[in-house]
Amino acid sequence: MVTKKDTKQMYKGEIETTEKYWDCECEDNYIHPKSQKACFKCNTIAAGQPDSRVEEVLSQGLPL
Repeated sequence: MVTKKDTKQMYKGEIETTEKYWDCECEDNYIHPKSQKACFKCNTIAAGQPDSRVEEVLSQGLPL
């Protein structure tokens, strides 16, 4: 079970997000680790982009 303590998650309303990943503007493969500062496919910069949803990160098989 994923816990807030383990993943440093934040809650925005009813949507559970993680600050370990961010979302770009692409329709596919839009979840990026925070260490990646930009998406080279859509040229989106990580700064100002939303954190990824925990359920989407887990569905992609990415570690929290």
